[in-house]
Amino acid sequence: MDSASLRLLIIDDLPDNRKLLRLDLEDEIPNITVDEAAMGKDGLELMTQHDYTIVICDILMPEMDGYDVLREARTIERARHTPFLFLSALRQSDSIEKGLQLGAVDYLVKPYDVDELMYKVQNLAAMKLLQDDLQRSQAELLQANQRLEKLNQEKNRVLQIVSHDLRSPLAGIKGLAKILYSESDARDEATVRDFAKSIFDTVENLNKLVNDLLNITRIESTSEVGLNLYRIDLSKVISKIIGNFQRLAQHKSIALNALGPERLDMVADEPKLIQVINNLVSNAIKFTPNGGLIVIEFNLDTGSDTVNIRVADDGIGIPDKFKSDLFKKFGKHQRFGTDGETGVGLGLPIVKAFVELHGGSVRIQSEENAGTAVTVVLPREAHGDEAENNSDVSGDEPAA
Repeated sequence: MDSASLRLLIIDDLPDNRKLLRLDLEDEIPNITVDEAAMGKDGLELMTQHDYTIVICDILMPEMDGYDVLREARTIERARHTPFLFLSALRQSDSIEKGLQLGAVDYLVKPYDVDELMYKVQNLAAMKLLQDDLQRSQAELLQANQRLEKLNQEKNRVLQIVSHDLRSPLAGIKGLAKILYSESDARDEATVRDFAKSIFDTVENLNKLVNDLLNITRIESTSEVGLNLYRIDLSKVISKIIGNFQRLAQHKSIALNALGPERLDMVADEPKLIQVINNLVSNAIKFTPNGGLIVIEFNLDTGSDTVNIRVADDGIGIPDKFKSDLFKKFGKHQRFGTDGETGVGLGLPIVKAFVELHGGSVRIQSEENAGTAVTVVLPREAHGDEAENNSDVSGDEPAA
C-alpha cells in the first residue's frame, strides 16, 4: 500500500487528542497526509474539498456530535463511501451499536492501543483503496458499454443506409439485364448501348459507395492509413478530374471549369488528393441544379508556401441546421441531390481526414439557395514522417 496516497481526517474538539492521534499515525505510517478539524461542521467542509481514505471521528462534541457528522457526510458525494472510524470515550454497547448502525465501519474506545489503531487503519485503508478501484472499474465498464452501444447503433444505422442505397441500383441493374435477356426487341444496338451505359453508371456509383466505406474504415484504423508522397503537377491532376466529370456534369447541363496556373508542382499523395477533389466535385454536381456552374480554382500562396484548392458552385447551398454535422460520417446532413441523387454521407469526412493527413485544413462557406464553396489548404511540400507509406500510388516522381 502506498502510504503517500493515504489522506486521513481527524475530527475531535480537543486539540491534545488530535495532536496525539496525528503523531501516532505519522509515526507508524510515513508520508501519510493527516488533516484536522475541531468541529463537525469544519470536518464536513473539508470532506467537500478532499477525498479522504478514512475519517476518524470523536462522538461527544459540541454543536454536532459524531453521529450527526456521519449522517451529513453521507449526503456529500465525495464522502458517500468514505470509511468512518469512531474513536470515543463512550464504552456502552448501545453507543457502539448506534455508530455501526449508522454506517461506521469500526469503533475504537479511548484510550486506544496504538497497535490496534494501526491494524484498523491499515485494514480500512486497504478496503477503501479496493473500493475505489472497483468504482473506477465500474465507471470504465459503464463508459465502455455506452461506447459499445453507440457503436452498435451506428453499425445498425450504417447497415440500414447501405442496404437502402444498394437495393435500388441493384434492382435497376437486374431489371435492365432481364430486359436484355428476355425481350428480343430490346436487343438492337442503340438500346443495348443505352442499357449498358445505365448499368455502367450505376456500377460506378456502387463502386464509389464501397470505396467510401472501405476508406472510412481504414481512416478509423489509423495504423492502416499513410501517405505515399510524390511530386505531382496539380494542374494535370485537376485537368484529368475535369475530364472524368464532364459527362456527369453535361447530364445536368452544368458548366464545369478550372481556373489556375498551367503548372503547379507540389508534393502529395496523388490518389488521396484526387479523391479529395473528386468528392468535392461530386458533391457540387449533386447539389447544383440543371444549368448551373462549378469552378475549381487553384493557386499557390507563396507567402505561406501553401496550395489552395477551391471548389465553388451556385447550387442549393447548405441549411444552417446541417452545418455542424458536415464532417460527421453518416451525419444528419444527408439530402437528396437536385436530380434525386443519393449518398451515404461519407464524402466530406473522407475529405477532412485525407486533407489533415497531409497537414492541411478544409473550410466550407455556404448559404441556403446561394451556393457552396469548399476551400482546401495544403502545404506545398507535404511530409509523411508520421504516416506509414502503404498506399497504392501513381505520380510523376517520388518526393525527395
